[in-house]
Amino acid sequence: MSGLVNYFGHLRVSNAFIRQDMQGDARTYTYDHSIVYPETFTHEVSGEYSSRWDGPMIYDSITVYTEA
Repeated sequence: MSGLVNYFGHLRVSNAFIRQDMQGDARTYTYDHSIVYPETFTHEVSGEYSSRWDGPMIYDSITVYTEA
């Protein structure tokens, strides 16, 4: 949800911020090739809590090989 994502060290960023960052990366990295390994996807609900967010910390992970 916009405004609730912690994105590469930035707290509570908007979808627009993420979109602009990705558009900048697209200009920087004009060629890339990625292989996604969907069988490596994991979803973990941890026991970590913080005053900075509601509920437990959630970790999603997937393996991607990228050449840029």
